Amino acid sequence: MRKREKFSNPLDAIKTGRIEDACARYGLGRGLMRKTAADAGAIIRVGSCLLYNFTLLDQYFDALSQGGPNA
Repeated sequence: MRKREKFSNPLDAIKTGRIEDACARYGLGRGLMRKTAADAGAIIRVGSCLLYNFTLLDQYFDALSQGGPNA
């Protein structure tokens, strides 16, 4: 039987998720997560489903930690 490949960090492999996933990943509440995702332009609408782009959110938080969202 073959062994399954494992990602070194499964959270890094995930590119999008729902609000619960985003809140858990960044440690924010639902309201602040929605506002932050809107500011970052990281909301993806697929029909009535809202997904959050973790790549854009990571870049947004990196920019904030370096002195501003436009840094």
